[in-house]
Amino acid sequence: MESEAYISLKHLKKGETRIEEHGYAQEVNSHKYEFEPNDVLFGKLRPIFRKVVLADFEGICSTDINVFEPVEGVSRHFLLYTLFREEFIQYADKTSTGTRMPRADWDELDELLVAVPPIQEQDAMGNLLAALDDRGVENSTILEKSEEMVEILFKYLFVDFGPYSKFQETEIGKLPEKFDLKTLSEVLSLQRGYSYKGENTNEEGNGIPMVNLGNISPGGGFTGSNMKYFTGTAKERYKISPGELVISHTDMTQDADILGSPLVVPDFGANEMIFSHHLYKIVDSDLPTEYLYPYFLSEYFKQTAESYASGTTVLSFSSSITEDTYIPVPDEDSLEAYLSASEPLFKMVELKRQESATLSELRNTILPKLLSGEIRLPT
Repeated sequence: MESEAYISLKHLKKGETRIEEHGYAQEVNSHKYEFEPNDVLFGKLRPIFRKVVLADFEGICSTDINVFEPVEGVSRHFLLYTLFREEFIQYADKTSTGTRMPRADWDELDELLVAVPPIQEQDAMGNLLAALDDRGVENSTILEKSEEMVEILFKYLFVDFGPYSKFQETEIGKLPEKFDLKTLSEVLSLQRGYSYKGENTNEEGNGIPMVNLGNISPGGGFTGSNMKYFTGTAKERYKISPGELVISHTDMTQDADILGSPLVVPDFGANEMIFSHHLYKIVDSDLPTEYLYPYFLSEYFKQTAESYASGTTVLSFSSSITEDTYIPVPDEDSLEAYLSASEPLFKMVELKRQESATLSELRNTILPKLLSGEIRLPT
């Protein structure tokens, strides 16, 4: 059926065990595998990306994904976390075949011996680990709703001008009388990030975090599934701190899904971070991040970014976009009222992101100990 759910590798996040998005069968014409609820989907292309999830609905998936059904005496969660375990991922990566597009070789992996505890103990392990992952999903939902509330509030106050009754005409239409209209160049500057070499980056956590294009979700916001780490030396101007704002001036496709999209840099607990050359950092700003973030998400800026972008395969715009791109500047009282309402939402976003990161780290720490029998759970 055309409405049947379809899963490809792009729908699976690195290091996450839950499916948070999917496409539909009508979007693809290639060969596919069927899967059922409680099947485990294992991304065999570049297994080091650790794309292993438990299906909670039926559908079809790309042939770059292996579908596994637990046999009798093996619980679905035990199968999931066995395949998700870092030692298994490393083994899958080492035995992969293909140079440009390495894929896990199941003929090799099928020979790997796995210790299987009694089903009661499997269930106890699975319940504990699944509870950690379920809490992470709950946090993601709260985080998304908090960001949605920021956007709704900003649109009501500074796009639809809901509370205002007296207006002035400007180059971009009506504005409340107390507002100013300025160009971006009058209120901020853009600092381009570090142009790095691939040999100085990795995805294994060696070095310092490097905020990059892959960390920006379509429509804005942070995703940790494409984190890179930098082992070279970069100048001071390429360093960045938690809470600072960056925007993408590049999109690797013509879809422009992330072109111009903003990201508030999370706190990774690192002493030092840098950001890549596909991003601009907002510097010397007269306006707070809480106001600029939803502004860069606005339809007005999105359309402006697309109109300034050029390129036949990769889209990009230059810092000259600030010279004649307008931004409404609210009066002090209006801005303060907005900040008092939005700041708790921004804090909630970072709180839930940090909590989810802690839960993920805890899961990854106890997972090998549970599967190896180093930690035994009562049944």
